[in-house]
Amino acid sequence: MIPQACHPPVTYNNRRICHGKESGSISKRVQLAKVPESVRLRTKCKAKLYKYHWPNGFECPKYGHNTCYELKTRQLFQCIHYRYQCSITSGTIFDSSQLPLTTWFLGIYLITQAKDGMSALSLRGFLDISVNTAVKMKHKLRHVMKNADDHEPPCS
Repeated sequence: MIPQACHPPVTYNNRRICHGKESGSISKRVQLAKVPESVRLRTKCKAKLYKYHWPNGFECPKYGHNTCYELKTRQLFQCIHYRYQCSITSGTIFDSSQLPLTTWFLGIYLITQAKDGMSALSLRGFLDISVNTAVKMKHKLRHVMKNADDHEPPCS
């Protein structure tokens, strides 16, 4: 019997994120074309996070002013009035994380699309991160999802 041909590996940021075989409920052969563009591109991730963080435009978290300028070298926003600096990740689960936003968004996508859940080892394989980082990522995401479920009104 001739073995079935493996599908070509899918790459993300020049890294291999799939293994050609399917196992469990989620295919390890992630179709990158099905992953939304907002997850794959850094500028789209930043724009989406900016819109979520400040839906009505920038607002200084400390003083409430709405005028700022961007410090591109440090990727910060600075309030014009009092020079308070903040980033689009401040006050979110992405705060104080060294992972790029694209890795976070792809991790969120993979975890939420898995039918029976995803282990930290699987997440590590897909994202090419350490197991400890994958465990911390899953823990933060579970915490956020639980808080979101707790604050939703019950169905009528």
